[in-house]
Amino acid sequence: MKKNSVISIILAVFLIIFFCSDVITAGIVNAQNSFEQLTMNAILVPAVTCTEHVFDGLFTVTEQPTCTTAGTKVGKCTECGEVVLTVEIPALGHELVPSRIIEYPTCTEKGIKESICTRCSERITEEMPEFRHHAIGDLRDSTCTEEGFIKLYCELCGEIFSMEVIPPKGHTYSQISINPSEVTLGGDNPIETSVSVFAVCSECEQSVDVTSKTEFSSSNNNIASVVDGYIKSGTQSGTATITADYDGMKAVCSVEVKGDGEDEETTISGYISVDFDYSVESEGKIKSGFNVKIAGTELSTTTDQKGYFEISGIPEDMKEFTLEISKPGYLKRNVTVNGTGELVISTEDNPIVLWAGDVVYNESQDNAINMVDLVQVFKSFNTTKESQEYIAELDFDQDGAINIREVVIIVKHFNMISEDY
Repeated sequence: MKKNSVISIILAVFLIIFFCSDVITAGIVNAQNSFEQLTMNAILVPAVTCTEHVFDGLFTVTEQPTCTTAGTKVGKCTECGEVVLTVEIPALGHELVPSRIIEYPTCTEKGIKESICTRCSERITEEMPEFRHHAIGDLRDSTCTEEGFIKLYCELCGEIFSMEVIPPKGHTYSQISINPSEVTLGGDNPIETSVSVFAVCSECEQSVDVTSKTEFSSSNNNIASVVDGYIKSGTQSGTATITADYDGMKAVCSVEVKGDGEDEETTISGYISVDFDYSVESEGKIKSGFNVKIAGTELSTTTDQKGYFEISGIPEDMKEFTLEISKPGYLKRNVTVNGTGELVISTEDNPIVLWAGDVVYNESQDNAINMVDLVQVFKSFNTTKESQEYIAELDFDQDGAINIREVVIIVKHFNMISEDY
């Protein structure tokens, strides 16, 4: 049934096309004739041309400039689009930033630096101007032994433009000294000792050995004289004075000559001082009162206002002994001494130093500088000699007040004991 329906539809379509083909062909021919008629009746419009171009000032870039080559831009007529103006765009030029210095300039020669362009990365080298000399002067005065000079030179490169040498001044001697200044010969001592003479320059204070140029004389050649740089004992015992003469300046040495078998007692002397600052008015109080005792004996003494002490009567057979040096408020010090005769163990310029800070507590000292001593100072802190609480031995610098200076003096050697000297 369905197959018969499909066949009927196809037959109907063919019949319609067959009978209507003439109508379709006639329609196509009519449409073609109508188009040709319209074409023949159309009005031809001529192309637009400008008698006067119009330019609005706007350009179009046709070629971009680079760092080294120019670019171009054109302006066109707004009516017809014709190019009416062509303008060159200048080359941009390099945008350089420093890269490195290839060769540094000097005072006399140019340098070379390299830069790099941030746009095209090209590297460019350029000269750097020379510095040129910067002249300055220098004056160095001559000394007793060294030359001086007046110099003009470049501060940058050191080139010297001119130099005038100033010769040494030479020493100006004001006094001489003799060493030893006193000596004992004979007995248990050597029968001779070397002697030296030094001249002291008043300008540089340098000591110069002038022994070989010095003339010596003796107050008694039978007791002592100088021979080939040695003080030698003579045929007699006694005392004599050796005088050194250099260029009119004199110094003397006291000589004692002992005969064979003479008994000799030892005498020891020296100076005691401290290691903190003090006023001239306080010196006598500070340096006096140090007790100096020979350990194991009753021999002792105290220092004077200059810190000087002297103990005599030491038996000749005591060739080694210990000095015990003490004072309230100071750390005790022991000094071992070897020798006999006239012993000088320290001088005013090079004294034996004691440290302040070991104060008396409960009627004794503990041979140490520690917190016990600080506490005692703080108990009397900020007192003056007019106060009842003032304790003189705690006023180390003897300025009439116990204050921060005493604390500083203790702290300087805090936790030290006698064995630390």
